[in-house]
Amino acid sequence: MALLAEAARGRAETETYDNLVVAAGEKPQDPAGHRKLAQWCQGHGHLSRAIFEWQEVLTLLPQDAEAKAGAARLLAKRG
Repeated sequence: MALLAEAARGRAETETYDNLVVAAGEKPQDPAGHRKLAQWCQGHGHLSRAIFEWQEVLTLLPQDAEAKAGAARLLAKRG
C-alpha cells in the first residue's frame, strides 16, 4: 500500500512539474510562469532548474527582490 501511494505521489509531482514547464514555455515573456516554476523547483530540490527560472524572472524583471534573493540563496547553497 505504501509503495502504491509513493508511486502516485511521484506521478503527481511529475505531472505538476510538466504542467509548470509547459506554462512557462507557452508564455516565455510572462515572469509569473517562471516564478511558479522556480518556487516549485526550489521546494522540491531541483536547484539548477530553480536558479535558471529565477534568472529568467530577473531577465524580465531586473529589480525583482524575490528572484534576486532566491537565485542568490540557491547559488550559495549549490556552491
